[in-house]
Amino acid sequence: MTLSYTTSNLVSGLFLATALSLHGLKKKKLSPSGAAAAFTVGFLSFASSKKSGIILIMFYYLGSKATKVGAKKKELLDISTTQSSVRGAEQVFCCSLLATICAVLSTFVFPTHSVELWHAQVAHYSCCLADTLASELGMLSKSAHLIIPPFRAVPKGTNGGVSLYGFVVSVVGGGMIGTVAGFSEKYESGASFSLSSEATSRYVLTSTIFGAIVGLFGSIVDSVLGATCQTTYFDVAKKQIVRGNRSNAQNIKHISGLDILSNATVNLASVALTMVCGIVIGSRLFPPL
Repeated sequence: MTLSYTTSNLVSGLFLATALSLHGLKKKKLSPSGAAAAFTVGFLSFASSKKSGIILIMFYYLGSKATKVGAKKKELLDISTTQSSVRGAEQVFCCSLLATICAVLSTFVFPTHSVELWHAQVAHYSCCLADTLASELGMLSKSAHLIIPPFRAVPKGTNGGVSLYGFVVSVVGGGMIGTVAGFSEKYESGASFSLSSEATSRYVLTSTIFGAIVGLFGSIVDSVLGATCQTTYFDVAKKQIVRGNRSNAQNIKHISGLDILSNATVNLASVALTMVCGIVIGSRLFPPL
């Protein structure tokens, strides 16, 4: 790691992290604490390596776009949609901190384990984007929504609710992160990078498949945890999901789950499990770089 490389990463990290956090604040996608958290993880990711910063930005960009799709319809289905679209520090860190730690460790502490730590980062953001797309776009699908377990029908917007369309977009979301990760890894490795080379195509395809697999895995884990460890209540009169303990309120029906974890901690737990899975799968799926 040369001084010029380090300086370049620090400068680009400072600029892009500032732009990322200010953009989120301006668009009301981030609270002030969320913007500060976004700056922190953005700067550390880019300072560690450009590829780590690139997949972070891809998750942020695609996840933000998905949140906007059908926003008014989603608000009718789930009263908390508007409030939850503004992310605070807890939500930002739960969706990026572990990957950022891996990026820092890979570059500055354990460079001999950089491959495993890179697979963990890709698995992290594949899981996060897969779950985001499943939640944001799956809610709009016309197919039936179920919770696993015990595979029974639930209203759209229920914590842990899944649909066939949700599974499809989970695979697509994870695959998109995998594709971007494959290109950025080959480019940053400096190993005779060429878009048309067979080696690059094979590696990017493998990375895409890897992202799709771990993305779907993470989305399923998140759904199981959401269905069992988060409570969901339904306003029968308004036909709308409501959050918080409303068991004594009129017209409120308990749909599923126990009040154990918040949405952010469910995300953190599913991401952590997916990262472990990603390291194991990556060691078997990828050829040596």
